[in-house]
Amino acid sequence: SIFKSVTQDDEYVYFNLADGTMITLPKHDKENIQFEDLQVKAICCKNWDTNNDGELSYAEAAAVTTIGTKFKGNTNIIAFTELKYFTGITEIPANAFEGCTALWKIVLSETVQTIGEKAFYKCIGISNIVLPNRVTSIGDSAFHGCTALLNVLLSEKLESIGNSAFGHCTSLTTITIPDRVTSIGEQAFFNCGIISVIIPNSVTSIGESAFGSCANLATMEIGDGIVTIPSNMSASCPLLTNVIIGKNVGVINYETFGHCNRLTHIYCKPTTPPQIYYSKYGGRSFTEVAGMKIYVPRDSYKNYTSYSTIREQITAQENWSLYKSYIQPYDFE
Repeated sequence: SIFKSVTQDDEYVYFNLADGTMITLPKHDKENIQFEDLQVKAICCKNWDTNNDGELSYAEAAAVTTIGTKFKGNTNIIAFTELKYFTGITEIPANAFEGCTALWKIVLSETVQTIGEKAFYKCIGISNIVLPNRVTSIGDSAFHGCTALLNVLLSEKLESIGNSAFGHCTSLTTITIPDRVTSIGEQAFFNCGIISVIIPNSVTSIGESAFGSCANLATMEIGDGIVTIPSNMSASCPLLTNVIIGKNVGVINYETFGHCNRLTHIYCKPTTPPQIYYSKYGGRSFTEVAGMKIYVPRDSYKNYTSYSTIREQITAQENWSLYKSYIQPYDFE
C-alpha cells in the first residue's frame, strides 16, 4: 500500500505515504460555507450572495445585519446550524422562523442579544436550543407552541422573559431561570412540562398564569423579590404539592394556586401576613385540600391566626381566618 496511515481533525485529512511523504488536504472550502440544508443555502444565497457566485462566503454571512423574515413559514427547511456564522446580527427578529414546522436543528450566532416576538413560534420540530450568553431578553411568544422542545439553556445575562415566551412547550421538563432575570411575563410557561421551578430573588414581576396548567409541576419556590403574586400564577397544576413563598410577598391574588388539589405543603415566609383573596363564589388564593399545612414563621403565628372574620371578594389579611386550622408555626432559617 502507498499509504502508511490516514488521520484527520476538524479541518484537515492527513495522508502519510509509505515513503514518508505527508499530504494534507482541507476538509472544507475555506472561503464558502458548506450548508447542511440545501434549501437554507438557496435562501441565503438568494438574499445575501453579493458577488453572485452561487455560494455564501463566511465574509458575506458576517456582513448580514438582519435575517428579517426570509425563513418565515417555510415548512421544508430542517437545519440551520450555519446561522452561527452570521456574526453581524444582534437579534433574531420577530417572526423570523415562525411556522417552520420541520426545523429541528439551529445554532445561533454568539452575537445575538434579543430573541424577538414569535421568533420561533410553533417550530414544533426543535428539541434543543442554546441561547447565546449575550441574550438579555426573550420576546412575547418567542418559543410558543414548540411542543418538541426538551431543553433550553438560558443566557446568564437574561433579564426578561416575555408573555407566553415558552407557552405550550409541553415537552419542556426542566428550566433554570438565571438570577439576573427581573420579569417573567403572563403565561410565560403556561402548559409546559416543567417539574420544578425556582424563581430567583432577582425577579420582581411575574405575570398572570405564568406557570398555570403545568401538568407535571410538583414544587415551586418564589423568591424574595416578589411583592405581589398575580392571579392564576400556578392555577390548575394537578401535581403541585410544595410551594415556598418568599419573605417579601404582601399580596396573594385570586386563584393564585386555585385547583391545585394536591397542594398540601405551603411554606409562607412573610412575617407580616400577606393579603389573600377570598370569594364565596370561588376564586380564593388557595384551594382547601385535606391534610394541607401552611407553615408560617413561629414568631408570626399569632398574627396569621388571630383573624376571626373574612373579607369577601377582596384581598385582605383577614382572609387568613379561612385557613386558620391549616396554619402551623415553623422555624425558617
